[in-house]
Amino acid sequence: MSLVILFLLLTGACGADDNSTSPETASSSAAAAQVAVAEEPTAEEFAEMGEDAEIALADVQAALTASDDVASEDAQPESASAAALVDEGEDGAMAAAAESAMEEDLADEPTEGDNRDGPAADALVEVSAITLPSAFGRDIIYQGWVSVEAPDVAAATQRAIAVVQGLGGFVFGQQTRTRPAPYSEIVFKVLPEDFSPALARLSEIGELLDQQISADDVTERIVDLQSRIITSEASVSRLRSFLDTALDLEDLAFYERELLIRETDLERLHGQLRTLEDRVALATITLAISQAPERPVILPNTGLLVTAWASTDGEDPCLGDRSLTTQRDDTVDFCVEVANQGEVTLTDVRLSSDVLASDDHPFVIERGSFERIEPGQFLTATLTEEMTKGRLAGRIATRGLEILIEATATPMDPDTPQLGVISDRTRVVVTTEEVIPNPGVLVHAWVSGKDDDPCLGDRDITVRPDNDRVMFCIFVGNPGDVPLTNVEIRSAALDFEANPLKLEHGDFNEIEPRQFLTATLAEPLAKGRLNGRVATRGLDIEIQAIATPVDRDGAELDSISDTTSVQVTTQEILPAMLVSAWVSTGDDDPCLGDRDITLEPDADHVNICLEIGNPGEITLTDIVIGSTSLPLDDHSFIAEHGDFNLLEPGQFVTATLTQPIEDGRLAGRIATRGTSIEIEAVATPVEGDGTRLGDISETTNVMVRVRTSPSGDGPSGFGDALDASYQALLVVLAGAAVVIGALIPFLPLIIVLALLVRWIRRRRSSSPAATGAPEVPKRPTAE
Repeated sequence: MSLVILFLLLTGACGADDNSTSPETASSSAAAAQVAVAEEPTAEEFAEMGEDAEIALADVQAALTASDDVASEDAQPESASAAALVDEGEDGAMAAAAESAMEEDLADEPTEGDNRDGPAADALVEVSAITLPSAFGRDIIYQGWVSVEAPDVAAATQRAIAVVQGLGGFVFGQQTRTRPAPYSEIVFKVLPEDFSPALARLSEIGELLDQQISADDVTERIVDLQSRIITSEASVSRLRSFLDTALDLEDLAFYERELLIRETDLERLHGQLRTLEDRVALATITLAISQAPERPVILPNTGLLVTAWASTDGEDPCLGDRSLTTQRDDTVDFCVEVANQGEVTLTDVRLSSDVLASDDHPFVIERGSFERIEPGQFLTATLTEEMTKGRLAGRIATRGLEILIEATATPMDPDTPQLGVISDRTRVVVTTEEVIPNPGVLVHAWVSGKDDDPCLGDRDITVRPDNDRVMFCIFVGNPGDVPLTNVEIRSAALDFEANPLKLEHGDFNEIEPRQFLTATLAEPLAKGRLNGRVATRGLDIEIQAIATPVDRDGAELDSISDTTSVQVTTQEILPAMLVSAWVSTGDDDPCLGDRDITLEPDADHVNICLEIGNPGEITLTDIVIGSTSLPLDDHSFIAEHGDFNLLEPGQFVTATLTQPIEDGRLAGRIATRGTSIEIEAVATPVEGDGTRLGDISETTNVMVRVRTSPSGDGPSGFGDALDASYQALLVVLAGAAVVIGALIPFLPLIIVLALLVRWIRRRRSSSPAATGAPEVPKRPTAE
């Protein structure tokens, strides 16, 4: 890979030496100087090249020496074609030789004036595909101009389009007018191999007036661009490695800025290469169809032929070219030759042009006279026009300006006092070297959930759902070479009408090169939604900056844009549901009942009240009530307040149910020992954007007991005995509690008495009388 890069760099350097005066080469040298540090290979890379790199370098130097020897042998060319051979080297010699062969073929064919009265096809010059420069591996841009006259311009236009489409070409542009005279100009694109057949068939559309063919060899320019692209890619790669290893903030900012500039230059080189390759891939043919005038009968011995050339740098324009390439501010000299190829005198000769302002700057006679041209004679006239910023006579010439020059004259015959006016046309193409500016726009954005400076924020933040607002900072920079105007910021996720941008620095109307603007925006945030859009799962906000570059001469270029994005995520708002239930008997309001009731045995029904509330911030829908203790299919809850289909945040639904009791059984279950009734509510949360979340549920319980028999009636059963025993036990326990409560104040005295009694008992048990042992006399003591 290193050998390939070295060979391409040397090839680009060779092309630069051969075209040292080219503006493109000068700009390429300047760019190479700017990236020299990043482009210089490391010692390891030179070591990897090794001996193969030295051999490749020696071969290239030998080839350069041989090319210089060939150029020195032809130091004094005899014509412009020989000079081109010296400038272009061996490849240029092949192209020039092919062009010389083509000119010889053209010379062998009859001229346009000689065949004016014959068929139009006789005047066509066929270009053999074998002699084309592309056959020698060159990159050629082919262009052709054909001018015909037809009785029906509209029909001829349709026929021409059909002819080109039949060859696989297409219409690239069209201009048609009906007044003052019908006229149509069509630009076709065809493959290079179909260029000659297309010219031949288009020339047969009507009466052929003029046909021109040009070929521009852009091989050296393409090779130079490819070499510069490889160099720029290496420089960008090197800077990226520097950026990855940078530790200092200042170095990081410097590498980022330099990487941005060089990536922009690389994209510009890619664009220039694609433009040249596209022009090489398709040939261009311009067909002009004009209305055939109703001409008076012209004697066959009359004839008029006009030819034009152009040159620059003060050279003789009559030795110039039919297709000229100039600088943006050159002076262009035109030479027009009007010849009388007939046998009668031509008088009152006039020259006109659709581009050149001949009224303000008339043609100057160099030879002959406008008043009279004898048979076999001619006149020569010149005109000088100034180029201004790539414009000739106010018209842009960067894409090739086709200049039509027409000569009219009146034939004079001794037998006829005056014949009809005759005319002839020719075309000259002037193209200025287009200086393509380097427009660029760069947009960045940051976001902050606080009142701090949003330009110091982050590109991805997480905020609380109840945060009041989110602050955005948008940066738009101009890394290009021309000013940017009409800067516009767009975003589908932000509402600029309700919350307009606030300009902090710069101007939306114009950003000069290497300048920038910053603008801030505050968007409200409510319940986890930013501008109405849910942000709980992360909201990606795309921001686009659009601007119109202005060329150095004030012309507006195509709009350019750049896009960035930030992400705002709010903490998720979980749905919530609260379920409560109460139960009552009789005709009382069940919602005022209890959660645990005991019913008499003669009760025939029970009333249940269920309340479902939404304490969250997400709407609940499709509420369904279920219970394993109640047969809700037969007796469903009836909504008393609210709606089961929709429950908004902060709202509630109240529903009631009446359940019968038969033989002490509630819903088939014995309730004499108490029945726990579990009720469950299930709902589906729905976000503001219609997204359905997973179902949530809550349960609640109520207790219902039924006595076995009414009190005081009928024989007592086991249940009554058990209830009586339970009541007696409660009475005993209550009495014991009363006694213990009464003794609590005397508890210290009782403890003291108990301790005293115990001490007395121990005292008595330890005395001799109590034990039966003899009493030991006391030992007398000395006085």
